[in-house]
Amino acid sequence: MIERMLRFYPRGWRDRYGRELASLVSDLIEAGELTPVRAGFDLVAGAVTAWWRVIVDRAVLLRFGAVLVIGGAIALLLARLAPAAPFGTYVRTHPFGLVVLLVQLGWLVTEAAEFGRGRRSRRWRTGPRPNLRAYWSVLTACVLAGTAVVNLLPAAVPAADIRPGMPVQVGGVALILAGTALRERAFRALGDWYVSFAVTVSADQPLVSTGPYRLLRHPGHAGMLLACVGVGALTANVVVLVAQAMLSLAFVLWWTRVEENAMLAALGSRYRGYAASRKRFMPLLW
Repeated sequence: MIERMLRFYPRGWRDRYGRELASLVSDLIEAGELTPVRAGFDLVAGAVTAWWRVIVDRAVLLRFGAVLVIGGAIALLLARLAPAAPFGTYVRTHPFGLVVLLVQLGWLVTEAAEFGRGRRSRRWRTGPRPNLRAYWSVLTACVLAGTAVVNLLPAAVPAADIRPGMPVQVGGVALILAGTALRERAFRALGDWYVSFAVTVSADQPLVSTGPYRLLRHPGHAGMLLACVGVGALTANVVVLVAQAMLSLAFVLWWTRVEENAMLAALGSRYRGYAASRKRFMPLLW
């Protein structure tokens, strides 16, 4: 009966916890602490809860995908409206443009994959669900503003173009790759404690000090800054580069403050000692 009831659970959940749950329910029934009828009702309720979490997680993932799609669509539209935009004529006519597109696509795919992995983590499924309305609002605004800056400003301030631009653009690709690699290392170091773009802190959680966390408190945010500055560098325009850097820095500083306030509230002196031994974004400097 238990095996049949477990078939109603999502496959991923069943593969992870099905055998353990079946053994637990069987032991409780044998010990007389749970009747078969009550066990059946509990298993049905558990299946409904498990499927609801899957639906919610997919909805959040779709929301993240929608932000990326909308940003990409606006970028293409602006490239049509502004022929001088770096992701318009340049990408279509210059061989290096293909490299630029592939690198940016790789970055976005990596972000989406890690976002999905974080939503599937055990901590996200069992922990409290934070309200991310403010986060999504600010993120969407920054994506739209950044898209406009990168695609429209070069045509508006051509005097700020850097010549020759190729070395700066190659540097931009390098920054995107470095930022993506740093973020990936940070995600892997966190392991199951990574829950995507959310702040869920418990008083008993460990403070990760492996990988890039040996030197930085927020290596994932540092990687984001590198990648965003790299996108600005692809335009080979000083004004765009500065604007893109300031925009991404403002967002990262805001979200870092939210995270650190949550860590201080939950961990207190443990986090203060941890923070005192490492910089936020740049080893030895900041």
